[in-house]
Amino acid sequence: MGRERTQISNRTGYLVANVASVPGLDANPGLATEYNRLSVGCRVIQMDTGARYTKTNATPYGSGGRITPETTEGQFDADDGTAADPSFAFADETGLGFYRPGAGIMGFAQGGAQRATFAAAQFALPQGAVGAPGVAFLGDADTGLFRFAANTIGVSSGGVLAAAFDATQFLAPDGAVATPGMAFLGDADSGFYLVGVGQIGVSILGTQVARFDSDQVILRAGSFGAPTLAFGADLNSGFYSAAGNTISAAIGNALTFEIGAGYTRVPNGSAATPGLAFLGDTGTGIFRSAAGAIGFAAAGVNNAELTAAYLLLGQKYIEMSLIAAPVAPSLNTGRIFFQDNGAGKVQMAVRFPTGAVQIIATEP
Repeated sequence: MGRERTQISNRTGYLVANVASVPGLDANPGLATEYNRLSVGCRVIQMDTGARYTKTNATPYGSGGRITPETTEGQFDADDGTAADPSFAFADETGLGFYRPGAGIMGFAQGGAQRATFAAAQFALPQGAVGAPGVAFLGDADTGLFRFAANTIGVSSGGVLAAAFDATQFLAPDGAVATPGMAFLGDADSGFYLVGVGQIGVSILGTQVARFDSDQVILRAGSFGAPTLAFGADLNSGFYSAAGNTISAAIGNALTFEIGAGYTRVPNGSAATPGLAFLGDTGTGIFRSAAGAIGFAAAGVNNAELTAAYLLLGQKYIEMSLIAAPVAPSLNTGRIFFQDNGAGKVQMAVRFPTGAVQIIATEP
């Protein structure tokens, strides 16, 4: 059989100066100088003698009458109670109230179960869940904090796991390219998100600009006007990909060279600034002199031009070293060479496909 309850209310009634004067209450003469004692059923409440109480009706206190302290001078000393039967509860909900689960600890019960405890160094909350966090808001009950796992705090937003913390990690939501899991208050569509297992994406204004995995850093293609890899002081100079399987370089908002599968392309250049030149001699190199023609520049001057039909020398000469007679060439070709005639003189000769050698000239 459950114990009989003493109910406390703020309803009006008649005022008594001492519990001993209230019918049905028992004053303990042995504690008269310090306490009066109210006995109702098996529950005992001790009261400072300076406190005043109101009886709400003529019903005997042991049968459901109510008393209320009229001043703050007194004190209630209740039994410890339990979560299922809290010491201070409500007539219409006896499993809701406060009790003493241990020394120096106040417990809060709801539905006959422990929901929170208060101690000198700690306020212990219910674990909660993602849909009903232990610490939430009156106007937004599914947003707050809860115990995600051992030693891990979860953050819930709208009943959805938004983040988690433990001793070594901050676990962010996966996010997406338009709503990165880690973004900025002033720029919510720029930040980091999970592309897939082992892949981190970087989003700027809702567009993927880079991706990282265990083997690669994958960048956006870019353009010659806005290279993927550029420089702080020169944003239109850098590297990008003009097309699939190509690496391109832009200088000053213009395509300057491109490397593809099996080829390298350089700018046309000119005799003064050849497309392929040398750091120590920028006026010497190779350039595109015209459609289908390669020019050879030296000191900024066009010295020769090579086409599919001819090699043109511009008032220059060809100097060749002496060699032994070459092997016969293929049909319809010839090989011009210089050799020693055996007597210390230079000879200019030609070898024909038949293997025959014709001497063109001999040094005088």
